[in-house]
Amino acid sequence: MFESEPAAGFAPDGTNEERGNGTMKIVIDYDLCEANAVCMDVCPECFRVEEDDTLTVLIEEPPEELRGKVEEAVRLCPRQAISLKE
Repeated sequence: MFESEPAAGFAPDGTNEERGNGTMKIVIDYDLCEANAVCMDVCPECFRVEEDDTLTVLIEEPPEELRGKVEEAVRLCPRQAISLKE
């Protein structure tokens, strides 16, 4: 019997955490993050600020085509709470 693969765009454990196929990884320092939503304004594909003022990373490893938007979100973060790991 074959094990089924998770649906494309979802984590291997079957959760809704979307995965990209890029080589970069978004890293958040939650001690610094104030959920100002600047990152969400710049790149809503990857970032969402919840109603309780917490940040959710929607795509932890975004595809290369989102690199420019993610890098801009990193650059514009007022608390410098976002970084990229290559």
